[in-house]
Amino acid sequence: AAVLTAACMKDDLELPLVKAEITDILVQGQCGPTGDGEPVSVIDKDCRRVEIYIDDQVDIKSLYLKRLEVSNDAMVTLPDYGLTFDPKEGLMPTLDFSDSIRFVLDTYQKYEWTVVARQIITREVELEGHVGKAVIDPENRVVIAYVSPSENLSAVKVNKMILSGIHGSITPDPTGKVLDFRNRHTFDVKYA
Repeated sequence: AAVLTAACMKDDLELPLVKAEITDILVQGQCGPTGDGEPVSVIDKDCRRVEIYIDDQVDIKSLYLKRLEVSNDAMVTLPDYGLTFDPKEGLMPTLDFSDSIRFVLDTYQKYEWTVVARQIITREVELEGHVGKAVIDPENRVVIAYVSPSENLSAVKVNKMILSGIHGSITPDPTGKVLDFRNRHTFDVKYA
């Protein structure tokens, strides 16, 4: 007589919970929230979101990731780039920060983080006889500049007009020209 027995072992050992977090990040052109100063990274561990500030002297579509520090030796995957790397190895990619970037940190579990870059663009307007500070509204694409009441509005010299940072352009470029400001002027502003 033969006895046949079978047994199944259930693997009920859970993998340890090892959280992975972005603890520091530095990219080319990173600055403070006013466009200058020390680089600032605002890290929200609860939302798994990092906000960084980029000056207007670099092309936000091609920024070198200088440093990325993560907790618990996590591997990093950039799913939109098809790229996986170990930040400790120091081989960092060049990335397009014009839109948010997903970073997936992998220990025993996967943690998706979002990194958002805010480019701080210098905007300045200076007219001959300028009074006070120009009101620059980039969302509505409007600039209001005030001049002294004694100025002739039909002949106001534009000393400086920067509306798109140093990589952008204004067409026609009014800098150094005398313009009639009795009526509205329209300029084509392009960012790099």
